[in-house]
Amino acid sequence: MFTITQKGSIGPLKIGMSINDAFSILGDYTKFKRTPETEESVYAFDSDHIHLTCNSLNEIVTISVFRPESALFKGVELLGGNLVDTCTHLAKLEVLIEEAESGAWIPSHKILLVEVEGSIDGIEIG
Repeated sequence: MFTITQKGSIGPLKIGMSINDAFSILGDYTKFKRTPETEESVYAFDSDHIHLTCNSLNEIVTISVFRPESALFKGVELLGGNLVDTCTHLAKLEVLIEEAESGAWIPSHKILLVEVEGSIDGIEIG
């Protein structure tokens, strides 16, 4: 389980940290590029259900976490639940949520909730 406590981080992972630091936390990975033209590399830590996207300086620019992993924000589970219910619960906690093409966006913490068939399948921070 990971907890989002501050903008740009989830658990021990932080935007801007070196990918080498993440290797010591997460272990084995597979590296790929989303497209042949991109400079950014993606490191997939499949056993942890995490993808880290890094810039050309090997700094983490996006943290993606997928089900069945767990991610808490303000005590609310973000992964696996119904998008509308989760957004309603967060709104009651006075969290500003904006509609996004892929689900919902929490601008205060730069969290994208990625919806698949009504459920939150993943989150992206960055």
